[in-house]
Amino acid sequence: KTIQIQGQADHIIDGDKDYVLRLRMSSDDSKYNAKDKYIPGKNIDTDTAEIVKKYTNTVVSEDGTTADIMISLSSIPTDPVTVKIGASMANEVAISTTEMVFTPDNWNVEQKLTVTGVDDFVIDGEAVSKITFNTESDDRNFNELNDELEITTLDNDVAQIVVASSGSEYFENSQANPDFKVVLSA
Repeated sequence: KTIQIQGQADHIIDGDKDYVLRLRMSSDDSKYNAKDKYIPGKNIDTDTAEIVKKYTNTVVSEDGTTADIMISLSSIPTDPVTVKIGASMANEVAISTTEMVFTPDNWNVEQKLTVTGVDDFVIDGEAVSKITFNTESDDRNFNELNDELEITTLDNDVAQIVVASSGSEYFENSQANPDFKVVLSA
């Protein structure tokens, strides 16, 4: 007979664990009955300390469109983990929060970060910002993790000359001088 042993995910960073599998035979034949066989093994820990980011979109626009990023941790921390969040180009994107806290109770509950495009009124083309994630914790596995995600902001500014006048009709012999206001759109 074949016996298959499969490790179970516990979501705890606890290192590899040695174990011994004890097989006890049961038989009517006294040569085999109550004989034990011990098989050593090792359960390899696959849990890691990571910031998990789920998203479907990393492109925003200066017209205020957004991208939502769902944040959680990859495994259970022993102590609270504070994730500090920043944006490399505040003139291109705004973030909904600068800090999230995860505990042993909510480590896998996703928290939402919304990134919004900011209109800078400058014709500067597409801009790539880095959203940074840095952790602080008494859990040494989760302390000082650093991660980032690139967000592209599409430019909505175009070069236009806008002319406004004080009236719509002007006469040849009029003493009144028309007023014109010329403004650049971006």
